[in-house]
Amino acid sequence: MSRLLIGIGGVLSVLVSLACSGAATPASTPSTPSATVVSPQPIASPQPPEPAKAAPLPASKPASPSPQRQTARVVEVVDGDTVKVEISGQRYTVRYIGVDTPETVHPTKGVQPFGPEASAANKKLVAGKTVELEKDVSEIDRYGRLLRYVYVDGVMVNAWLVQNGFAQSATYPPDVRHQELFVRLQREAREAGRGLWGVPLSASSPRAPPTPPAPTPTPAATPATSDQPRGAATLPIGKRTEQPLRYDPRGPDRDCGDFSTWAEAQDFYDAAGGPASDPHRLDGNHDGVACESLPRNR
Repeated sequence: MSRLLIGIGGVLSVLVSLACSGAATPASTPSTPSATVVSPQPIASPQPPEPAKAAPLPASKPASPSPQRQTARVVEVVDGDTVKVEISGQRYTVRYIGVDTPETVHPTKGVQPFGPEASAANKKLVAGKTVELEKDVSEIDRYGRLLRYVYVDGVMVNAWLVQNGFAQSATYPPDVRHQELFVRLQREAREAGRGLWGVPLSASSPRAPPTPPAPTPTPAATPATSDQPRGAATLPIGKRTEQPLRYDPRGPDRDCGDFSTWAEAQDFYDAAGGPASDPHRLDGNHDGVACESLPRNR
Protein backbone atom coordinates (compact mmCIF):
# COMPACT_ATOMS: atom_id res chain seq x y z
CA MET A 1 0.00 0.00 0.00
CA SER A 2 2.74 2.33 0.93
CA ARG A 3 4.45 1.47 -2.36
CA LEU A 4 1.30 2.37 -4.23
CA LEU A 5 1.06 5.74 -2.57
CA ILE A 6 4.73 6.43 -3.25
CA GLY A 7 4.17 5.61 -6.94
CA ILE A 8 1.18 7.94 -7.22
CA GLY A 9 3.09 10.70 -5.55
CA GLY A 10 5.94 10.33 -8.03
CA VAL A 11 3.59 10.60 -10.97
CA LEU A 12 2.02 13.72 -9.53
CA SER A 13 5.46 15.27 -9.03
CA VAL A 14 6.33 14.64 -12.65
CA LEU A 15 3.06 16.19 -13.88
CA VAL A 16 3.55 19.27 -11.69
CA SER A 17 7.09 19.72 -13.08
CA LEU A 18 5.89 19.49 -16.65
CA ALA A 19 3.17 22.00 -16.03
CA CYS A 20 5.57 24.51 -14.56
CA SER A 21 8.07 24.18 -17.36
CA GLY A 22 5.33 24.78 -20.02
CA ALA A 23 4.20 27.98 -18.32
CA ALA A 24 7.71 29.38 -18.14
CA THR A 25 8.48 28.84 -21.83
CA PRO A 26 6.69 31.41 -23.99
CA ALA A 27 4.76 30.09 -26.92
CA SER A 28 6.58 30.44 -30.16
CA THR A 29 5.02 32.97 -32.50
CA PRO A 30 4.95 32.43 -36.22
CA SER A 31 7.65 34.30 -38.06
CA THR A 32 6.50 37.29 -40.13
CA PRO A 33 7.89 37.25 -43.65
CA SER A 34 9.85 40.36 -44.60
CA ALA A 35 7.87 42.77 -46.84
CA THR A 36 9.02 43.14 -50.48
CA VAL A 37 9.82 46.77 -51.39
CA VAL A 38 8.28 47.73 -54.78
CA SER A 39 9.64 50.76 -56.65
CA PRO A 40 6.90 53.27 -57.57
CA GLN A 41 5.95 53.32 -61.28
CA PRO A 42 4.79 56.47 -63.16
CA ILE A 43 1.05 56.67 -63.72
CA ALA A 44 0.24 56.61 -67.41
CA SER A 45 -2.02 59.44 -68.58
CA PRO A 46 -5.37 58.20 -69.89
CA GLN A 47 -5.54 57.91 -73.70
CA PRO A 48 -8.65 59.05 -75.58
CA PRO A 49 -10.56 56.25 -77.25
CA GLU A 50 -10.05 55.78 -80.96
CA PRO A 51 -12.81 57.40 -83.05
CA ALA A 52 -15.26 55.01 -84.55
CA LYS A 53 -14.66 54.35 -88.23
CA ALA A 54 -17.37 55.47 -90.64
CA ALA A 55 -19.36 52.64 -92.08
CA PRO A 56 -18.74 52.10 -95.79
CA LEU A 57 -21.44 53.21 -98.18
CA PRO A 58 -23.74 50.43 -99.34
CA ALA A 59 -22.69 48.93 -102.63
CA SER A 60 -26.07 49.82 -104.09
CA LYS A 61 -25.56 53.54 -103.41
CA PRO A 62 -22.04 54.55 -104.49
CA ALA A 63 -20.87 58.08 -103.80
CA SER A 64 -21.25 60.35 -106.85
CA PRO A 65 -18.08 62.40 -107.44
CA SER A 66 -18.56 66.01 -108.52
CA PRO A 67 -17.48 66.82 -112.08
CA GLN A 68 -13.78 67.60 -112.48
CA ARG A 69 -13.00 71.31 -112.71
CA GLN A 70 -9.89 73.02 -114.01
CA THR A 71 -8.54 76.29 -112.69
CA ALA A 72 -7.80 79.09 -115.17
CA ARG A 73 -7.21 82.84 -115.17
CA VAL A 74 -9.33 85.09 -117.39
CA VAL A 75 -7.06 87.33 -119.46
CA GLU A 76 -9.67 88.81 -121.83
CA VAL A 77 -13.45 89.06 -122.09
CA VAL A 78 -14.39 88.76 -125.78
CA ASP A 79 -18.14 89.28 -125.43
CA GLY A 80 -21.06 88.13 -123.30
CA ASP A 81 -20.46 84.40 -123.69
CA THR A 82 -16.80 84.07 -124.69
CA VAL A 83 -13.56 84.67 -122.79
CA LYS A 84 -9.86 84.00 -123.20
CA VAL A 85 -8.08 82.23 -120.37
CA GLU A 86 -4.60 81.15 -119.39
CA ILE A 87 -4.00 77.58 -118.22
CA SER A 88 -0.47 76.53 -117.23
CA GLY A 89 1.02 79.29 -119.36
CA GLN A 90 -1.10 78.49 -122.45
CA ARG A 91 -3.94 80.66 -123.73
CA TYR A 92 -7.29 79.29 -124.82
CA THR A 93 -10.63 80.71 -125.99
CA VAL A 94 -13.57 79.46 -123.93
CA ARG A 95 -17.18 79.46 -125.15
CA TYR A 96 -19.83 79.18 -122.42
CA ILE A 97 -21.95 76.04 -122.78
CA GLY A 98 -25.73 76.20 -123.13
CA VAL A 99 -26.20 79.97 -123.42
CA ASP A 100 -26.12 82.63 -126.13
CA THR A 101 -25.76 86.40 -125.72
CA PRO A 102 -26.38 89.12 -128.33
CA GLU A 103 -23.39 89.80 -130.60
CA THR A 104 -20.95 92.67 -130.19
CA VAL A 105 -17.93 91.56 -132.23
CA HIS A 106 -19.50 89.62 -135.12
CA PRO A 107 -17.50 90.26 -138.33
CA THR A 108 -20.58 91.18 -140.40
CA LYS A 109 -23.47 91.81 -137.97
CA GLY A 110 -21.75 94.23 -135.64
CA VAL A 111 -23.43 95.15 -132.37
CA GLN A 112 -26.85 93.65 -131.60
CA PRO A 113 -29.37 95.06 -129.09
CA PHE A 114 -28.35 94.38 -125.49
CA GLY A 115 -25.01 92.98 -126.65
CA PRO A 116 -22.91 95.68 -124.91
CA GLU A 117 -24.83 95.19 -121.66
CA ALA A 118 -24.21 91.43 -121.78
CA SER A 119 -20.51 91.94 -122.46
CA ALA A 120 -20.23 94.45 -119.61
CA ALA A 121 -21.95 92.05 -117.21
CA ASN A 122 -19.64 89.22 -118.20
CA LYS A 123 -16.60 91.45 -117.80
CA LYS A 124 -17.70 92.55 -114.35
CA LEU A 125 -18.08 88.92 -113.30
CA VAL A 126 -14.86 87.36 -114.56
CA ALA A 127 -12.33 89.88 -115.94
CA GLY A 128 -8.88 89.23 -114.46
CA LYS A 129 -10.22 86.62 -112.04
CA THR A 130 -9.34 83.00 -111.38
CA VAL A 131 -12.22 80.79 -112.49
CA GLU A 132 -13.04 77.10 -112.59
CA LEU A 133 -13.87 75.38 -115.87
CA GLU A 134 -16.19 72.37 -116.02
CA LYS A 135 -16.39 70.21 -119.13
CA ASP A 136 -19.59 68.47 -120.26
CA VAL A 137 -19.18 65.99 -123.14
CA SER A 138 -17.54 67.92 -125.98
CA GLU A 139 -14.02 69.29 -125.65
CA ILE A 140 -14.20 72.01 -128.32
CA ASP A 141 -16.65 73.49 -130.82
CA ARG A 142 -16.22 73.73 -134.59
CA TYR A 143 -14.15 76.91 -134.13
CA GLY A 144 -11.65 75.24 -131.79
CA ARG A 145 -12.96 76.99 -128.66
CA LEU A 146 -13.09 75.09 -125.37
CA LEU A 147 -16.70 74.38 -124.35
CA ARG A 148 -17.09 74.87 -120.62
CA TYR A 149 -19.33 75.82 -117.71
CA VAL A 150 -17.50 78.65 -115.92
CA TYR A 151 -17.58 79.25 -112.16
CA VAL A 152 -16.33 82.29 -110.25
CA ASP A 153 -16.56 82.61 -106.46
CA GLY A 154 -18.88 79.59 -106.42
CA VAL A 155 -21.33 81.08 -108.98
CA MET A 156 -21.94 79.48 -112.39
CA VAL A 157 -21.54 82.36 -114.83
CA ASN A 158 -23.59 80.62 -117.56
CA ALA A 159 -26.64 80.36 -115.29
CA TRP A 160 -26.23 83.87 -113.85
CA LEU A 161 -26.29 85.46 -117.31
CA VAL A 162 -29.52 83.63 -118.23
CA GLN A 163 -31.14 84.33 -114.86
CA ASN A 164 -30.55 88.07 -115.21
CA GLY A 165 -31.61 88.36 -118.85
CA PHE A 166 -28.16 88.87 -120.38
CA ALA A 167 -28.30 85.55 -122.28
CA GLN A 168 -30.84 83.07 -123.53
CA SER A 169 -30.75 79.31 -123.21
CA ALA A 170 -29.23 77.56 -126.24
CA THR A 171 -29.38 73.76 -126.30
CA TYR A 172 -26.62 72.03 -128.23
CA PRO A 173 -26.55 68.26 -127.59
CA PRO A 174 -24.69 66.37 -126.29
CA ASP A 175 -23.65 69.14 -123.87
CA VAL A 176 -26.90 69.39 -121.89
CA ARG A 177 -25.96 68.65 -118.26
CA HIS A 178 -27.46 71.90 -116.93
CA GLN A 179 -29.93 72.66 -119.71
CA GLU A 180 -33.07 72.12 -117.63
CA LEU A 181 -31.75 74.74 -115.21
CA PHE A 182 -31.07 77.22 -118.03
CA VAL A 183 -34.53 76.77 -119.54
CA ARG A 184 -36.17 77.34 -116.14
CA LEU A 185 -34.05 80.45 -115.44
CA GLN A 186 -34.86 81.86 -118.88
CA ARG A 187 -38.57 81.41 -118.27
CA GLU A 188 -38.26 83.29 -114.98
CA ALA A 189 -36.23 86.09 -116.59
CA ARG A 190 -38.71 86.45 -119.45
CA GLU A 191 -41.72 86.57 -117.12
CA ALA A 192 -39.97 89.19 -114.97
CA GLY A 193 -38.90 91.25 -118.02
CA ARG A 194 -35.24 91.19 -117.04
CA GLY A 195 -32.50 92.32 -119.39
CA LEU A 196 -33.03 91.55 -123.07
CA TRP A 197 -36.57 90.35 -122.27
CA GLY A 198 -37.45 93.91 -121.33
CA VAL A 199 -36.62 95.24 -124.81
CA PRO A 200 -39.90 96.43 -126.43
CA LEU A 201 -41.20 94.07 -129.09
CA SER A 202 -43.07 94.90 -132.27
CA ALA A 203 -46.85 94.60 -131.96
CA SER A 204 -46.76 92.11 -134.83
CA SER A 205 -44.16 89.88 -133.20
CA PRO A 206 -45.64 86.48 -132.39
CA ARG A 207 -45.21 84.98 -128.93
CA ALA A 208 -46.68 81.57 -129.76
CA PRO A 209 -44.69 79.10 -131.87
CA PRO A 210 -45.41 79.87 -135.54
CA THR A 211 -46.92 77.34 -137.91
CA PRO A 212 -44.40 76.13 -140.50
CA PRO A 213 -45.24 77.81 -143.83
CA ALA A 214 -46.57 75.89 -146.79
CA PRO A 215 -44.11 75.34 -149.65
CA THR A 216 -43.68 78.53 -151.65
CA PRO A 217 -43.45 78.37 -155.46
CA THR A 218 -39.98 79.26 -156.65
CA PRO A 219 -39.86 82.58 -158.56
CA ALA A 220 -38.50 82.59 -162.06
CA ALA A 221 -35.38 84.52 -161.12
CA THR A 222 -33.92 86.56 -158.29
CA PRO A 223 -30.67 88.47 -158.01
CA ALA A 224 -27.80 86.50 -156.51
CA THR A 225 -26.63 87.57 -153.06
CA SER A 226 -23.15 87.45 -151.60
CA ASP A 227 -23.93 84.00 -150.19
CA GLN A 228 -25.80 82.73 -153.24
CA PRO A 229 -23.56 82.13 -156.27
CA ARG A 230 -24.91 83.04 -159.69
CA GLY A 231 -26.63 80.19 -161.42
CA ALA A 232 -27.63 78.55 -158.15
CA ALA A 233 -31.20 77.50 -157.46
CA THR A 234 -33.42 80.42 -156.45
CA LEU A 235 -34.15 80.48 -152.71
CA PRO A 236 -37.74 80.73 -151.39
CA ILE A 237 -39.29 84.03 -150.39
CA GLY A 238 -39.64 84.59 -146.66
CA LYS A 239 -43.14 84.84 -145.19
CA ARG A 240 -42.22 87.72 -142.84
CA THR A 241 -39.59 89.63 -144.82
CA GLU A 242 -41.27 89.01 -148.21
CA GLN A 243 -37.74 88.78 -149.59
CA PRO A 244 -35.74 85.80 -150.90
CA LEU A 245 -33.74 84.09 -148.18
CA ARG A 246 -30.13 85.18 -148.00
CA TYR A 247 -28.90 81.69 -147.19
CA ASP A 248 -29.78 78.24 -148.44
CA PRO A 249 -31.51 76.32 -145.59
CA ARG A 250 -29.79 73.17 -146.87
CA GLY A 251 -26.41 74.89 -147.05
CA PRO A 252 -23.62 75.52 -144.49
CA ASP A 253 -24.46 75.80 -140.81
CA ARG A 254 -25.78 79.20 -139.68
CA ASP A 255 -26.21 80.79 -136.27
CA CYS A 256 -28.14 83.80 -134.97
CA GLY A 257 -25.22 86.11 -135.65
CA ASP A 258 -25.71 85.58 -139.39
CA PHE A 259 -29.05 87.44 -139.38
CA SER A 260 -29.86 91.11 -138.93
CA THR A 261 -33.40 90.75 -137.60
CA TRP A 262 -35.59 88.18 -135.93
CA ALA A 263 -37.92 88.07 -138.97
CA GLU A 264 -35.02 87.15 -141.24
CA ALA A 265 -33.86 84.42 -138.88
CA GLN A 266 -37.40 83.09 -138.41
CA ASP A 267 -37.97 82.84 -142.18
CA PHE A 268 -34.75 80.88 -142.55
CA TYR A 269 -35.62 78.68 -139.53
CA ASP A 270 -39.07 77.87 -140.95
CA ALA A 271 -37.66 77.08 -144.40
CA ALA A 272 -35.08 74.75 -142.84
CA GLY A 273 -37.80 72.66 -141.19
CA GLY A 274 -38.94 74.71 -138.21
CA PRO A 275 -39.57 73.11 -134.82
CA ALA A 276 -39.68 69.62 -136.30
CA SER A 277 -36.07 69.77 -137.47
CA ASP A 278 -33.99 72.92 -136.70
CA PRO A 279 -30.75 71.61 -138.28
CA HIS A 280 -29.04 74.97 -137.65
CA ARG A 281 -30.02 74.98 -133.95
CA LEU A 282 -31.50 78.48 -133.99
CA ASP A 283 -34.24 77.68 -131.46
CA GLY A 284 -32.28 77.13 -128.26
CA ASN A 285 -35.27 76.59 -125.96
CA HIS A 286 -37.40 74.67 -128.49
CA ASP A 287 -40.38 77.01 -128.31
CA GLY A 288 -40.67 77.46 -132.08
CA VAL A 289 -39.20 80.98 -132.07
CA ALA A 290 -35.72 81.37 -133.56
CA CYS A 291 -33.01 83.79 -132.35
CA GLU A 292 -35.22 85.55 -129.81
CA SER A 293 -32.47 88.02 -128.90
CA LEU A 294 -32.46 89.61 -132.37
CA PRO A 295 -34.32 92.90 -132.95
CA ARG A 296 -37.86 92.50 -134.22
CA ASN A 297 -37.65 95.29 -136.82
CA ARG A 298 -38.08 94.21 -140.41
